[in-house]
Amino acid sequence: MTDGPRRRRCAQQLRRAAFRRILGGMGWRSWAMGAVGGVALAACIANAPGGIQRETDGGGGAGGSFVASASADASTGSSIGTGTDDPHAVLAASPPHGSFAGGQLVQVQGKGFTPQVRVWFGDIEATTATAIDPTRLQVNAPASTPGTVDVHTQNGDDGSTRRSLIAGYTYDALFADPTAGPVAGGTVITITGFDTHWDTDLVAAKVDNRPCTTVQVLAADMLSCTVPKGTTGTKSISVETSQGVVTALDAYTYQDSSDGFKGGLSGNALSGTLKVLAYDNFSGEPLAGGHVIVGATLAGGLYQQVGGSGVVLFQDAVLNAPVTVTVAAKCHSPITFADVPVDTVTVYLNPVLSPLCAADGDPPPVGGNPTLQ
Repeated sequence: MTDGPRRRRCAQQLRRAAFRRILGGMGWRSWAMGAVGGVALAACIANAPGGIQRETDGGGGAGGSFVASASADASTGSSIGTGTDDPHAVLAASPPHGSFAGGQLVQVQGKGFTPQVRVWFGDIEATTATAIDPTRLQVNAPASTPGTVDVHTQNGDDGSTRRSLIAGYTYDALFADPTAGPVAGGTVITITGFDTHWDTDLVAAKVDNRPCTTVQVLAADMLSCTVPKGTTGTKSISVETSQGVVTALDAYTYQDSSDGFKGGLSGNALSGTLKVLAYDNFSGEPLAGGHVIVGATLAGGLYQQVGGSGVVLFQDAVLNAPVTVTVAAKCHSPITFADVPVDTVTVYLNPVLSPLCAADGDPPPVGGNPTLQ
C-alpha cells in the first residue's frame, strides 16, 4: 500500500477511536469495539513511514510530526558555558586590577593563543606578551589612567583571531612602594596617586582601615606612611581628602616570616641621608626613648634618640659611604650593623627577660593562701 492511502486510513481510525471514546459509557459492546479499534490504531502508528501527520499537511510533510526524533537535539553540536565552538576566546585576567603606573604581571586565560599573541589593555598594546600554552599567557600591564578597560587578544596581525574580555582589568588610582612588610608594622611606604592634590586637601591615610602611624606629604601626588601594626594577608590602602576617599584593594601585604626574622637593610645607596626604624620585636611597638648611633664610637659619630614614631632621620655629609649603625634601648638587646651601604635600616630589638625590666609595682602573689588585712 502506498503512503497516501495508508495515511488516510490511519486518519479515519483516529476519528473512529475518538468517537468510540465518547460512547465509552454505553456498555461492554462499545468497550470491545474501542479495544479492537485501539489495537488497529497502534498498528497503524507503528507502521506509519513518516509519523502521523495532519490531513492539512502538504505532500512534503510541512506540518509538525507527532512522532519526534529522539536524536534531533543531541546532534546540534553546540555546548554550554564557555566551551563554545569558537576556537579563540578571552576568559579571565588575574589579578583583575593593578597600578595605573603599569608593570603588574597579569595572567590571561582563554583559547587559541599562539606564540605571536598580542594583548591590549583598552587601546594600549602591551609591549611584551608570552604565551604559556594555547589557553594561558602572561603580560605586563601597560601604564594607563585609572578606571576599567577591556582586554583584547590577537594572534599576530590576524584580525580574525581578535577577541575581547569586556571590563576585564581595572587600573587603581593609587599604589604603594614597597608593597609588603612585617605584621608588626613600622614599614615606611610611599603612596602615589593619580592627579591628586594631597598637599592641600589631605585628611588621612590608612592601611587596612587603620591610620598610618605617621604621614608626611612629599608632593601633590605623593606621601609617606608608616604602616601600623596589622594581621597577615593582603590589605587595602585608602587616602581620604576633602573631596572623598580613594581606595586600592590588595595594595599592601602584611607578612610574617617562618623564622621570625624581621627588619634589615633596604632602600637606595647612601647619599647624605639615613633613616633608622626601631621597634620592639615582641610587641611591634616603637622603641620610644631608644638610642641610635651612626659611627664606630659615640664620641666620633652621629647620635639621636628614638621618638614616639620609632623613626630617626639623619642627614649629614658623612653619609655618603658605608657606616656602622648601632641601636639600643632599655631592657632590650642592642644590635649593630657594620658597613651599612643603604639609606634605610629597620631594627626589631628583642626584650631582655629580667626582673629589673618588669613593670612598676609589686609582683602578684603566687601559691599559698594570703591573708588580706
